Amino acid sequence: MRFLRESLTTEKPNVPHGYQPVRILTTDGHRIRGILKNEQNFSLQVLDTGGKLHLLSREEVREMEYDKQSLMPSNYDKTLSASELEDLLAFLSRQGQRSDGDNSGRRRR
Repeated sequence: MRFLRESLTTEKPNVPHGYQPVRILTTDGHRIRGILKNEQNFSLQVLDTGGKLHLLSREEVREMEYDKQSLMPSNYDKTLSASELEDLLAFLSRQGQRSDGDNSGRRRR
């Protein structure tokens, strides 16, 4: 529970792998802002702020800028009341748990 609380209330000095915010300008003039999900020598995948996954070749990218700050807010302790924050922590701590008592993290299908 401590990890969850810190994740919601403390700004991280480094953005974790898989959550790197980027801004991209494509060669045809489109602007994409989102999370860099995968980056390879010849291609990259970006999940935009609307939830759409963009698969781009390096040739399609004119500019790419890495943002230093995570898109996840780190001030939930200031924007939520104490009871709202506790409710959120309780909810998040139960995610991935099975109702039959198996807490292995596997979800039912």
